Amino acid sequence: MKDYDGDEEYRKLHAKISQGQALTEEEILKLIFLPLMKSKSTEEDMAIRAAELAKDLAMDIRTFVIGAIVAVTDRILPEEYKRRLLEVLKMTQIEQWLKEEGRAEGLAEGIKKGIHEGMEQGLERGLERGLEKGLLNGKTKATQEAIVLYLTTRYGEASTPLQDTILPLQDLGVLEQLLKALYATANFSQAQLP
Repeated sequence: MKDYDGDEEYRKLHAKISQGQALTEEEILKLIFLPLMKSKSTEEDMAIRAAELAKDLAMDIRTFVIGAIVAVTDRILPEEYKRRLLEVLKMTQIEQWLKEEGRAEGLAEGIKKGIHEGMEQGLERGLERGLEKGLLNGKTKATQEAIVLYLTTRYGEASTPLQDTILPLQDLGVLEQLLKALYATANFSQAQLP
């Protein structure tokens, strides 16, 4: 990663994000690994700057990117900078999502696996797999949590048996269908698994 000019990559990413443009998968990876690139700033400062940039991403990718930055920099950041990074996180809605254990676990597991595979089979190939797997795990956990939250909020304890059947489901397509169906239900008797 030291072959990349982190300052130049930051400038490009900042310009694109501030114009509200979506990032490509390659640009997302560059944002995640920005703290590890060659820069006039320290790795610690680049981690904070990368997280602050990620705050302005669309919500569907924001959580993943900040979680990935945290995972990538966890071993290199001193406690002081970890606290500063957490302050950046607290300034966003991500704090709520990170508290939900499943989402954070899914992202961290996917990222760790991706990083490990990247070291063994080539960084580029492993990162791509880890990104896909982490994103899928994160989306699956987030959809499960959204369903459980919806059921709890709308139907209370009466929905507990249905909630218990949601957590083992790992098929994102089925979970998304169920979430759409739940939004369309008029009452609890219609809220059933497809």
